[in-house]
Formats: sequence, structure tokens, C-alpha cells
Amino acid sequence: MSATEAGSANATPAEGTGADSMRLPDVYAKAVGLTEELQKLSANTAEYKAKQAETLRLFSTAGEMIDQLRLFSEDEHFSEHSTDSLEYLLVFALKGDLLGRKYPAVDESDRDAKRIVILASAKALFEEYLERCGDLGFGDGKPADLAPGARPDRDAKMAQLREQMDLEKKLKVLAQQLADSKTSKKPIDEDLERAHMLTTLQTWIAKAKGQLGTLSQELSMLEQMAAHRVANPVAGDAGADVGGAIDRRQRAPAEPPTVITKEMISEMIRTGQPINRADFKLITKGFGPIGAPTMSLDEFADKEIAEAMQRSQAAAEAEAAREKIDPDSEEAQDAETYKLRRQDVEYKDHVRRGDGNRHNQG
Repeated sequence: MSATEAGSANATPAEGTGADSMRLPDVYAKAVGLTEELQKLSANTAEYKAKQAETLRLFSTAGEMIDQLRLFSEDEHFSEHSTDSLEYLLVFALKGDLLGRKYPAVDESDRDAKRIVILASAKALFEEYLERCGDLGFGDGKPADLAPGARPDRDAKMAQLREQMDLEKKLKVLAQQLADSKTSKKPIDEDLERAHMLTTLQTWIAKAKGQLGTLSQELSMLEQMAAHRVANPVAGDAGADVGGAIDRRQRAPAEPPTVITKEMISEMIRTGQPINRADFKLITKGFGPIGAPTMSLDEFADKEIAEAMQRSQAAAEAEAAREKIDPDSEEAQDAETYKLRRQDVEYKDHVRRGDGNRHNQG
């Protein structure tokens, strides 16, 4: 990037771009500031939704300015860009992250269709971020798309999560060092600023790859649901939109509770006629007419109370037996050793599926 292009980020875009007279640094700074404010608000409030819409608009404006100013091109390397210009790559990742957390209102008839559009847009933004970073020689570009219904490899997913956690820890340390440097009277270390920015870009590359998998799964699920609605329209909803949400709670009223008494059970056993299945839910299964319960609610409650008392008594006896054992004895030490060994095996990520007790294989 030439010196003229490097300083063009401060230029004002031409009229008609929707950016008014604001410069790219101002638009980006305002969008980032609103993003930080959104993290302190509840997502269900009107204030959150208004600020979310404003933030998305600012990020869209910033993206248009980046394209208009031609800040990045495929034949450049990230080392040729200044730290300030590299920060504008985050516009696409931040917008994709914020857009992915936008949900239509529950009472909207085309809620699923709108969510599908949101997911596709957020996915495209993350892919654009990865492609732009890859074009500058930073990262390996957009990952390959999985086949519909396929799941990512577990080992690869665990490695990606570990990489993201390590980058977040490193970023936290660099951010603290940078904050300490700014509060002191010493000049800011440019190498520290650049290391912080490059680590930020790497962290969002890892986040974008993880988000792409999540968004793709949700998108695939909603598209399958929409296709199923088209192939199997529900009576009365055949003319609804493809993504129309069906509120089944409004179709069937709540069933009134039914108290099952001993007299009701005796009558069912005598006559052989069960109570209508739609009037109650079975609490147990047993002999008698099909669908007839084997006990009343009072008997069921007495049974549950007795079993709970037995469990409590058994736990108290086991605790008393443990207190009698000398903690320094060999028996207590062996029990603690076996406990630690079980925990060590259960909480290791590298244990492959199927590893463990294989004595039943002969």
C-alpha cells in the first residue's frame, strides 16, 4: 500500500455513501464503542435493539468506506500495512459476530425466514474476514465447507478451542501491558501495539472459524425445517410463508389436572374401562386395564417419601462408616488414590472414545 493509500483512511467518503461527513476512524471508533455498551445491556430491552441496529449500520458504513478507499488488495502483505490500517479488518468480524446474535421477535410470522437471512449474512461476513486476512498472508483463509449434516472432527475442534484459549490469554497479557504503557509517561512502544493488533486478528480468526461451524449447523437445521413445512403443510397454514413459525401452544389448550383416587382405580379394575388417555398422564405402568395406573397420587407420594428416607439413611450410614476410618490408614489412602485416578482419566481430553475398561473383550 502506498503512502497516499495509507493516509486515505482519514479521508471523507463521497456523497451518497450514507456516511455523511464522518471519517472512517470516527465511524469505526463509534461502532466499537457501541459494541462495548451492548455487552452491558440485556438483549431483550428496546435500548439494546436500538443500539444494535445503529452499530450494525455503522459497521456497514465502515465496510463501504474500506472498499471505496481500497485499503486492502490481494497483492499486498500484512507487513506492508500500518497497525492502524490493519485494525479495520476487524470491521467484518465484529459485524458478523453482532449480526449472528440478532434474533427476530418471537411473535413474527416469518421469524425462521428472517433468521435464515441473518445467519447467511453473518456467515458471509466471517468468510469475508478470513479471506481478506488470507489475501494479506495472515492466516490460511476460509476453511472448507462441511457436507450437509456432517460434524467437524472432534480432535480438530478441540485443537481449535485450545488455540483460541491460548490466544485469548496472550491477548489479555498484551492488553494489560499496553494499558500500563499508556498510563505511564513513557512513549508508547510501537512493537507492543503491533503485537497486540496481530494477536487480536489471530484471535478473531480462531473465533470466526468456530462461529462458522455453529452458524452452518443452525442454518442447515432451519433450512431443513422450512423445506419440511413446504412438503408437509399443516392444515390451516398451507398459505403461510416458508419460514412461518407455528405456535402450537395456541392450538391445544392446556389439559386440566386430574386427581387419581383409589375409587377411580377400583372402578377401572371392576369395569375394565380405563379413564380417557387424554385426561391424564400415566405415572406408572402395571397390571389392570390398558392405561390404568397401579396406585393413587397419595400412595405414589408415600412411596417416594419412603424411598427418599431410605436413601438419606443409607447416606448417613455411609458417612458414619467413613468417619470411623483413620485418614492415615492404608485403606483411606487407597480409596483416595483410586478416586484421584478416576478423576484423572475422566477429565483428560486426549482419552479417545472407546478407551477404558476392555476386560470384556476376552
